[in-house]
Amino acid sequence: MQKLIDGLKEELLIYDKILELTVAEKEAFSKSESERFMAILTERLDLMNKISECENKLKPLREEWMAGRENLPDEHNKTVVDLVTKIKEKMDKILEIENYVMQEKAKQDKGVTGVPKSKAINSYKNM
Repeated sequence: MQKLIDGLKEELLIYDKILELTVAEKEAFSKSESERFMAILTERLDLMNKISECENKLKPLREEWMAGRENLPDEHNKTVVDLVTKIKEKMDKILEIENYVMQEKAKQDKGVTGVPKSKAINSYKNM
């Protein structure tokens, strides 16, 4: 049980770092700092790989917990549920920011009228 709790705590710390980087990524995007944006994205991808590693280690521990949680002390179950809830909250915040950046990127890729920027530029070239 302690291995699961420790693993979830480790995963939560990684998600904390990913959230910090996601906020920095949003800032870099809004300031059109493409090099910084790409560096942050690379760092985030490395952390996402660490999340995958954590998930692979935790999978059998979660299954074991799910199978025997009725026999465990309430305090252990509450700790696991609290950690999983915090991880989900971090993930939701990360997704919210990522969706915002994607929407802003889509707006940038289109002209004011909703015409893709490249088509708008080409139509002015032909005048």
